[in-house]
Amino acid sequence: MVTNLRKEKAPIEMAAVTLDGHTRAFLKLQEGCDQFCTFCIVPFSRGTSRSVDPRRVMIALDDLHARGFKEVVLTGVHLGGYGKDLEPPVELAELLEMIAERCPLDRVRISSLDPEELSDRIVEIISGSEKFCPHLHLPLQSGDDETLSRMRRRYARDYFRDRVDRVLASWPDAAIGTDLIVGFPGETGAHFESYFDFVESIPLAYFHVFPYSVRVGTTAAKFTGRVAPAEIKRRAALMRELGDRKRVEFASRFVGTTLKVLLEERGTDGTLRGYSRNYLRVSTQGPDQLTNREVVVEASTVEGTQLVGEIVRPWAARAVCGGAS
Repeated sequence: MVTNLRKEKAPIEMAAVTLDGHTRAFLKLQEGCDQFCTFCIVPFSRGTSRSVDPRRVMIALDDLHARGFKEVVLTGVHLGGYGKDLEPPVELAELLEMIAERCPLDRVRISSLDPEELSDRIVEIISGSEKFCPHLHLPLQSGDDETLSRMRRRYARDYFRDRVDRVLASWPDAAIGTDLIVGFPGETGAHFESYFDFVESIPLAYFHVFPYSVRVGTTAAKFTGRVAPAEIKRRAALMRELGDRKRVEFASRFVGTTLKVLLEERGTDGTLRGYSRNYLRVSTQGPDQLTNREVVVEASTVEGTQLVGEIVRPWAARAVCGGAS
């Protein structure tokens, strides 16, 4: 149960979420949502879209750098809605240009953008700057156009494919992830097969699968054509199996290459672990003083869904994946 905050316009408390022992901070730029997808309660629980002034964003980034963080993730409930409520309005692309020019941190990620809000200008800005990690999360939710329409999403699946192709044309090594809902009301077996085939055909690096569940107060809660729980569970399992294959396929592309990896922690097996700029989990050997440092790792194999390799000494002159030089 949540309070209806639809008319909430209070300013956002500007603070970065930083977890003990982590090298990555999450900076919230935006709160609320004006989209009203039929499955989502967020516009009622979080209120209208509100944004943080760009000057405050830049001050926060400077502070994170001074505190020793190496990477920041730009987050929002509906990040694509950033800046429309400011006076004067500011486009997300404008903020990203400021960050590309002035951000002192070397690794910046964008948490999630709806496909219709990933403009060519944004792609040009982020792919043309070494500040931005080649990694985007574009929530698809369904790969069937009829279902997308019932969800009140603002794109068709071919448009989603176009956005993925556009990103990879500029950023060939980029990881593109997505969110998927299975078992939405009215999703027939034929719809799901078409959906599954579409997702299988797209060069995604990973995805999160969510079995549909009713949210009281949403439009979809009133829809007929409910899918049986056992069938939803079966469809979710099939989609997750596909997701595991996608992760391995993406990781395998980078065996034999070098990647810039921000080492974050030592695992229970004694290895140092971290993420490449294009969001691949990487495991390697090294001393503790390398934690919270970006190193170059030559990947030699895939174990599970992560890459394993050795730190390159001296730093390699070969091409480095994920935006390194």
